[in-house]
Amino acid sequence: NAKMVIIHIYNFWFKDKRKHSHNKRSGSSSRKCNDDEILKMIMDSNNYVYETDTSTEQKLTFKYFSNLCEEKNYELNNQLFLKLGLKNPRGLFTNLGLMISDQSPIAVKIAEYDDAMNFKLKKIISGSLLKVIEDTQEQAERMNDVSAIISGKSWKRIETKSYPGKSLREIILNAFCHCDYSIRSNIKIEFFKDKVKITSPGSLYRTTLEDVLKGVQTYRNERLVHLLDKLGYIENFGTGIPRTLEAYKNTGEEPTFLDSENFFIVLLPNLNKNEAIYKINYKINDSLNDSLKQQSNFVVSDIGIEIVKAVKDHPGIDRNGILNKIKGKIPNVTIEAIKNSLKRELLQIIEHQGSKKSGGYYVNLESFDRINDRINDSLNDSLKQQSNFAISDIGIEIVKTVKDHPGINIYEIVNYVKNDYSNITVEVIRNSIKRELSTIIEHRGPRKSGGYYVNLESFDRINDRINDSLNDSLKSQLK
Repeated sequence: NAKMVIIHIYNFWFKDKRKHSHNKRSGSSSRKCNDDEILKMIMDSNNYVYETDTSTEQKLTFKYFSNLCEEKNYELNNQLFLKLGLKNPRGLFTNLGLMISDQSPIAVKIAEYDDAMNFKLKKIISGSLLKVIEDTQEQAERMNDVSAIISGKSWKRIETKSYPGKSLREIILNAFCHCDYSIRSNIKIEFFKDKVKITSPGSLYRTTLEDVLKGVQTYRNERLVHLLDKLGYIENFGTGIPRTLEAYKNTGEEPTFLDSENFFIVLLPNLNKNEAIYKINYKINDSLNDSLKQQSNFVVSDIGIEIVKAVKDHPGIDRNGILNKIKGKIPNVTIEAIKNSLKRELLQIIEHQGSKKSGGYYVNLESFDRINDRINDSLNDSLKQQSNFAISDIGIEIVKTVKDHPGINIYEIVNYVKNDYSNITVEVIRNSIKRELSTIIEHRGPRKSGGYYVNLESFDRINDRINDSLNDSLKSQLK
């Protein structure tokens, strides 16, 4: 009846006095610690919190943060800096203050690879941590491609995002919230054909993977999480990973979570890895003659369309007024979504006049009319009039060139297209073929000696759809 106590020792540190070195025990073996491991050991043993430590850089500015505070009606003063932990009681900036400042050293690396692991895109985003979060989310969302099929039963279009629901957004935000910023490394987001890999410096903080999957919260960066919650970036309920798992439910795929000593890695499967991918201009069928959605170089979201209508009908309206006008038409619309649309996609059409507090928004009629002129000039261009695609001018020229010169290679395409687009590059051609022409243009033969051809079956099918709706669109234009 003797009781037995079992103690599990995963690893521990000890100092070898004979060799004047620090070693790390793991299992039955040990090895000498490097400098970073010794530093981590010291910080862990003293409950060191990186975000509250005094920054070595004290000459900081907060222009980006100031603009956000103004939008949220927060008064930016010394009391707010102390309350949010950007300054310590001695009036010195903390490491959190440094990360939020315009001088922040934080950088995120984003990459996209082809099948041979060559870079298709390589980008480093830096600046204030808040700006880095917004720019990273925006870049990642642009790379979250959508495929569409027509259901044989309902004849309705079914759209599938590569990374469903809010899974990509939630995992990226999770990486920012729980990153160990004391480690000399970067958050990395890597897009492969079959998955996206998000790597965050720092292992799980005082918890287990099993608990995290259940939504249990622990805080490595408690003040940062509070700040992001206050600014509306997150909800601070530990629902990010459970929501991601829910998004993949019934898809036949599931995310993978890997926790190592210094990094936490999430692999999100690409639901479109076996499909022909192309960008979709959402719900363009619902308003075929809507000028903003028909012009070739400018794709505006549903929120953007409603904002333009509201501003055109109510010149001088502010953001709250816009929200009241469109919230009945766009479910769950927020001030933040309106702000992003005005800043990102409507910059050419909507302008703010007057002071920040008492001014309002107006339609730039010159830009608006110029866009409509471009649309009317190309109304009969079939590739631009078909309802499921939004193809750029360059894309149109690529299709024409390949159709006239079957088997042409990418460098020859450049030579033909540059007559109309002097700044065209191989990278632009390659991205256009991959993003918007993947169902029309196909590569045949070896990579080096093969060439591009028009998929005539797809091309004819598209033209049939165009012809069926062309008369309707012309009637709408005449109205």
